[in-house]
Amino acid sequence: MKIAIPAFAALLTAALAAHASGPAPAPASSNVVQVCAADTDVENLCKWDAPLGTHGRKCVLDVERMPRKDVCAYGNATSPEMTDHKPMCISAKMAEHIVFQSSSGRTFRVRRLVPINKTNAAGQPCPPHPFQREFHAEDFNFGASWDTTTAKSAAVGCRYKLEVQFMTVDPSAPVATHDPQHRRLECRDPHLGVN
Repeated sequence: MKIAIPAFAALLTAALAAHASGPAPAPASSNVVQVCAADTDVENLCKWDAPLGTHGRKCVLDVERMPRKDVCAYGNATSPEMTDHKPMCISAKMAEHIVFQSSSGRTFRVRRLVPINKTNAAGQPCPPHPFQREFHAEDFNFGASWDTTTAKSAAVGCRYKLEVQFMTVDPSAPVATHDPQHRRLECRDPHLGVN
């Protein structure tokens, strides 16, 4: 097959230009929370007490709005990446935090936060406690309201599953570890990202 000289020159010029511009940019790291649930998305359980951009604003989260379709997996040290919904996002830079409340007046606790991804936006390990307030599974105490206080900068780019456990028996739940009575307590786990 013969290629006309002008056409060959055009192809060669295009190839050289592409090579000179360097390699294609690398795709964004999958460790960074890239898509957050918008205010209108069903995954977003936050009702913010101040407009976007307000330093220290809080997400007031009614735990009764959490879907009950998934029970907590107490034995899992990590959680698989979520593909069916986007995370709620909290800004560490803006000192955003979450206040958990029950519109039904039930007692509950934030049991723990289970990491989904291994590393943060800087490539460091995601901290097991992304907020200034730490939540431990063995602290078997329940209340009417819980505040995370601000997110740690080391958690930027990390995603977590929250485990919110109620003092309500649920036959479909696993046996509640650290419960002296070994009950099956209701536990829900929404998806959270720190950006």
